[in-house]
Amino acid sequence: MSTTSKLLPFQPLSMTTAELAAVSFLARYSGHTHELYSYQLRRWFTWCQTNGLDPLTGIQRAHVELYIRNLGEAGLMASSINTMMHGLRGYFRFATSTA
Repeated sequence: MSTTSKLLPFQPLSMTTAELAAVSFLARYSGHTHELYSYQLRRWFTWCQTNGLDPLTGIQRAHVELYIRNLGEAGLMASSINTMMHGLRGYFRFATSTA
């Protein structure tokens, strides 16, 4: 993964598979939803980078559970954690359906 978690601009020759999937997933949204999902994916990519994980490949249920725990430890309420997972769920659904 690149040294930054920025998902845009679109530079396919220098992007990882995870970044390409994220940009493609986000392209279907605009406005507030695009901003929200971009933030949620940036946060996921940053957490993965911190923990030495590829944000897409090799992710297991345990990784997602640890991420959820991390969100709770950061002070998010259960309802906010649920909202934070919307973009991530959509990202994985999109990435696995196009693979």
